[in-house]
Amino acid sequence: MRKFLHSLLILAVVGMVFTSCEGPDGPAGPAGVQGTKGDKGDKGDKGDAGEDGVGSGGGAFVLNLGEITDVKDGINLFSFEDITEEESQSLAILVYVKSMGVWWPMPGVVPFAGNAASTYTFVHGFEDSVFFVDLILTNYTESQEEVPARTLEDVRVVMIPVSDLMAGRVDLSNYQQVMDTFNPKPKQVNWSRVLKSRK
Repeated sequence: MRKFLHSLLILAVVGMVFTSCEGPDGPAGPAGVQGTKGDKGDKGDKGDAGEDGVGSGGGAFVLNLGEITDVKDGINLFSFEDITEEESQSLAILVYVKSMGVWWPMPGVVPFAGNAASTYTFVHGFEDSVFFVDLILTNYTESQEEVPARTLEDVRVVMIPVSDLMAGRVDLSNYQQVMDTFNPKPKQVNWSRVLKSRK
């Protein structure tokens, strides 16, 4: 029995010696084979739509002003607060007036029923932090002192960033050619937000 306990003690001491002595780490083994590709994750939620750009790089777009009645000396077509003076200087502005079912480029003569006609031009600029486009009467056919009131069937203002102007020749007085060339994005004017009287 004593011999057995003695042998057991020796085995325990030898086991402790082997387990308590830890040698240095060996070099890393070769890389293992790449595992199989995991399943595709779920599609994320759609983000919020960004705001429409304005100015250079924003793309050409057209403002549809619709019918305007009782136009005499001229009219403020629109005033736009959400644009900087620098952005406004990078825009080419085109104005077209519709009368008798035809689009007429401005500046120019616009015919009306009864062999009447008015000549208009337009100006645009920046005043009191507001970008504006005004249509101005320069002449009319009637022989009368009082300026006749006109109804414009529609007015469209095309705003083209200068960077988007084509290198080739485009007849800017040709409404259909401008539409076909620049393909401006139609945009109904939000009168309550965009228009602001400068009077």
